[in-house]
Amino acid sequence: MHIISNLGVTSLAVITPSQINVTLNSNSSVVLNCTIDIETNETIVRIYWKKEKGIEYKEFVEYDFSNKKPVYFDEELEKRSQSFIDRNSTSAIWVINDVRCEDDGNYRCLVMFNKADDGRRSTRESNSTVFIQGKVNVCS
Repeated sequence: MHIISNLGVTSLAVITPSQINVTLNSNSSVVLNCTIDIETNETIVRIYWKKEKGIEYKEFVEYDFSNKKPVYFDEELEKRSQSFIDRNSTSAIWVINDVRCEDDGNYRCLVMFNKADDGRRSTRESNSTVFIQGKVNVCS
């Protein structure tokens, strides 16, 4: 299944907002949007949303283009998340509902793709930082 169509741009680009501010309340959600532009000779294989944990990034959501549903690596977060590929805007979207203090942090969208001209697999990534805002010291 080829979800992302050829866009005719000069190279693969992964674009995320650099900073997202969320106010902590019972109905808060954060939308992480990873927009992908690809060259005509590139094919997306997988997309990952990761979150920084210490000195590494831990995978939370994987979009495998051979499957229709995203794979979650954290059961608790899966219960309050929605995740999908928007075919019209070529975006990998991850919505985290019921935002909590622990959702504060650095997130990374990593795109794995193949180049048709040499068959090599490559990756591109882009980072976003989510800041949770609430009452004074509520998330400290």
